[in-house]
Amino acid sequence: LAQIEAVQDLVPDLDPELVVVSGDLSQRSRHGEYQAVRGFVRDLARTAPVYLLPGNHDVQWWWRPLIPFSSRIKYDKYVRYFGPVLAPVMTFPSAVVVGAVTSHGVAWGSLTWNVRDVAVKG
Repeated sequence: LAQIEAVQDLVPDLDPELVVVSGDLSQRSRHGEYQAVRGFVRDLARTAPVYLLPGNHDVQWWWRPLIPFSSRIKYDKYVRYFGPVLAPVMTFPSAVVVGAVTSHGVAWGSLTWNVRDVAVKG
């Protein structure tokens, strides 16, 4: 909490053209975490446009093995709070900033029935 408050105090003094929050907005992709982050983002947006990218902790990765043909379901909760853009593109006179989604969740090749491995993966 102290770090978040420090960022909220610092950003207006920097007068940025944009703010990019690149992943791990949450620890476990929980509603309460996303609600807190939404308030944080709202505060930052008073200073500059805010662009978000989901991190591996923002993905409900456990859905991936259960619904193998839908790669978007793992982002459903994130999209509900922050909108459908997962990889924003920001264009400025001097630069183009492109977000890349790297939070893919569990890959089929990494699945195992070994209990010790499951404990490590999840």
